[in-house]
Amino acid sequence: MQNLRFENPEWLLLLLFLPLLVYVFVRRKRFRQSSVRYSDISKFNELKVPVSIKLSNFLSILKILGLALLIVAMARPQAGRSTREVSSDGIDIMLTLDVSSSMELNDLDNGERTRLEVAKQVVSDFISGRESDRIGMVVFAGESFTQCPLTLDYNILLGFLRGIPIAEKSWDGTAIGMALINAVNSLREAEGRS
Repeated sequence: MQNLRFENPEWLLLLLFLPLLVYVFVRRKRFRQSSVRYSDISKFNELKVPVSIKLSNFLSILKILGLALLIVAMARPQAGRSTREVSSDGIDIMLTLDVSSSMELNDLDNGERTRLEVAKQVVSDFISGRESDRIGMVVFAGESFTQCPLTLDYNILLGFLRGIPIAEKSWDGTAIGMALINAVNSLREAEGRS
């Protein structure tokens, strides 16, 4: 793989302890083997070894392999694009979107699309027209919550926007005041200019 890097490479140091763990497994297994003295062990050779005993080594290997993969995952391997800091001269914008049952009505575009579909299109066009502004989104019906915090990653934001459904009936209502409070609080907590 080209450009493979680890976000937290210090976790990889734990891989150095895996040989010690293998040694402990082997020693423990040998220690558990009991030794019984018989003058003739030929009868024991005819006995079938249970599958669980045959699989015990395999399971030990799987445990160690699983631990090694977990350690590598904790190091967060990454490939492709690199991380970089972006300075922006834009402003912070929090959008609020109504997802209550009233947004299911087909009274716009000659009844071809719902209010929510039209609102999503307008918001999508707005986001696509921005360049250096951090944009976030709050959705609301009977309650409100932040769908996406402030971000410069417009693709993520548009993905969240596409996935927004109409609120379930148990969550229906219009808590626009709470949505505006959530949006304003997000802007207050942000470091940027809004």
